[in-house]
Amino acid sequence: MKNEVGKCLIFASHFVIMDSVSTCLVNNKIRFMRIDGSTKTDVRAKNVEAFQNDPNMRCAVLSIRACSAGLTLTAASTVIFTELD
Repeated sequence: MKNEVGKCLIFASHFVIMDSVSTCLVNNKIRFMRIDGSTKTDVRAKNVEAFQNDPNMRCAVLSIRACSAGLTLTAASTVIFTELD
């Protein structure tokens, strides 16, 4: 991911998976945003705006349940579902 062009969405159902993915991204110095059930509405909007418009924001880690409606993340070129219910 570090050397690739484009942006990636990573969806997960469980916090432990989201935490592991987030840790991996931090360790590899990849800028990302995260939206889960605890993310407040105003922070969600800021995160989405940053993902859409900041070329250095490479990845979005998203809860399947928290991001199931209303988000437009068209900047992504890759979508990964890490787990399904």
